[in-house]
Amino acid sequence: MRKILSNSTLLIYALVVLTSPRPLFGDDASKRAKLGELMTLQGREEIAEQQLQVYKKQTLELASKALEQYRTALNLADNDPYYTRMVAASQRFYEASLPPFTAAEATNFYADLMAEHLSEADVDALLAFYKSSAGQRAIEAAKKVGPQWQENIGKKAQESAMGQYKEFQAEMVKIAAECEAEQNAGNKQAERRGGKH
Repeated sequence: MRKILSNSTLLIYALVVLTSPRPLFGDDASKRAKLGELMTLQGREEIAEQQLQVYKKQTLELASKALEQYRTALNLADNDPYYTRMVAASQRFYEASLPPFTAAEATNFYADLMAEHLSEADVDALLAFYKSSAGQRAIEAAKKVGPQWQENIGKKAQESAMGQYKEFQAEMVKIAAECEAEQNAGNKQAERRGGKH
C-alpha cells in the first residue's frame, strides 16, 4: 500500500512539474519583482499607456468617420432621430472596442516575456548598471520580445475592435435602410400630392 501511494505521489508530483507553466525551482518571485522594478525604471507602463491612448484615438476616429459618411450620404440633420440613433451606435462601438487590458497588464505581459530571456543575475546587473554586458543582452532580448509583445497586444485589440465594428456596421446599415425607406415613402407621398393639383 505504501509503495502504491508513494508511486502515485511521485506520478502526481512529476505531472505537476512537467505541466507547470513556470519553473517550480529557484526564486521566480524575486526575479519577477526585480523585473517589475526594471519596467518602472524604463518607463514601460507609461509607454504602454501612450500606445493605448493612440489606439483609443484611432478607434474614435474610425467611428466618427463612419458616422459622418452615413450622415452625409443620408443628408441627416443633428436633430434627426436616425442620426441620434447612429450617434448612439457609434458610441457603443467605441466603448466596446476599448482594449481589454490596462497599461499595467500590458507591462506585466512584457515583463513576463523578458523573464523568458533574462536570468535573475542579468536583471540584477541591469538594475545596477544598465550599460553592462547584461544590458546589451537585454537590448537584444527587447528586440526579440518587442515585436512579439506588440503583435500579441495589437492582435487582441484589433480582434476586439473588429468584432465590435461588424456589429456597429450592421446597426448603421439597418438604421440607414430605415431612414431611406422613410425618405422614399415621404417622396412618393409628396409626388402623389403634387400630381393631384
